[in-house]
Amino acid sequence: MASLPERREDLVALAGNQNLVADAVAVNRAIIARSPQDIPAHNQLGHAGVEHARVAFETVLRLDSGNAIAAKWVREISRSKHAHRRPG
Repeated sequence: MASLPERREDLVALAGNQNLVADAVAVNRAIIARSPQDIPAHNQLGHAGVEHARVAFETVLRLDSGNAIAAKWVREISRSKHAHRRPG
């Protein structure tokens, strides 16, 4: 990722446009560094961490489809995401 903007407002705008997990982590960490009480940034950082883990475990499964540890964590993450969804 290129250098991040200095202003918190610019970082927040950038955070809303992040598609890559690694970029979302970097942007939200920068927001938190500038505004430690920013609850949405903390939430987004947590979500990005979960997504980063999911991607990593799915990569393991592509490389080794029988990997029990990765399969377990993909199931756990998926189950957790479904359990916390609000009725739409």
